[in-house]
Order: sequence, then structure tokens, then C-alpha cells
Amino acid sequence: MLAPARRPQRTSVGFVVAALLAGCSSGGGGGARLTDAARSVAFGNGLWVARVDSNHWWQTSSGETWTDLGGAHADDVVFCDNQFVDAKACAGPAGHDGGRVAFGANVWVGIKNGKIERSQDGGTTWKMVYTASDALEDVAFGDVAP
Repeated sequence: MLAPARRPQRTSVGFVVAALLAGCSSGGGGGARLTDAARSVAFGNGLWVARVDSNHWWQTSSGETWTDLGGAHADDVVFCDNQFVDAKACAGPAGHDGGRVAFGANVWVGIKNGKIERSQDGGTTWKMVYTASDALEDVAFGDVAP
């Protein structure tokens, strides 16, 4: 397993994504994620939550140990109104386009059916800005510490 760069109070996004794709053993009383691949991941309140192929949610703060939160979640996970929910249950911008959205620099960006759209007014209105010739599945923003 890859080791993350050690920085106080930060989680390496690349490490968390690598752990999701590769699968990992959980700690804190959970079972083993092993090869149960994650198709959806959200971040909020210092925690990552992933929905895996078995429709369980798994949670981590470090990417190294995971706890099975259980459930029968057939929809993507999003962080909405200060909690993790199924994307379809989120009425805010985080639930737009089935949760395939990201927020950064005061702009929401969504992906649906190969189209990229954006909202600059908090998710009230959305404008299509690009149609791709190939399938686009998801979008993300992030910062990288120097």
C-alpha cells in the first residue's frame, strides 16, 4: 500500500483515491473493504465517505483505516447540509446532476450525460458550457498543499 506524505491536519487526496481504487483493510471495528470498489466518494467535516459496489458506505479520516457504516445506498454519496446523504436526497447544489458536481472558486460545476454545466449563483441557475464527444463521469476540485 502507498504511504501518504505526512502533513499535520491534512489527508492526501491522491492517497485516499488510491486506497479507494485498490481497496484496503478497515480499522475501528469495521470489516475489510478489500476489493469492494468505490464508485462514489464525498468529503466533509474532515471525513471521506465512499459508496462501494456492495452499496455500503465506508468512512475514513486518513485513507488508512476504514469503518463500514453499512446501509443499502444505491445512489452516489454527497456531503449536503452538513451531513452525508444519497445524492437524490439532497435538494441543494451538491445533489444536482445526481451528485456529480464539485465546488470551487465560488462556482459549482456539474457533469451529466457528457455535458458540463456551471452555476455561479449558488446552484439557482445552471448553464451548459460544454458537450463532450466521449463519456464524462464525474468532476472534482481540490487544493494541493505546497
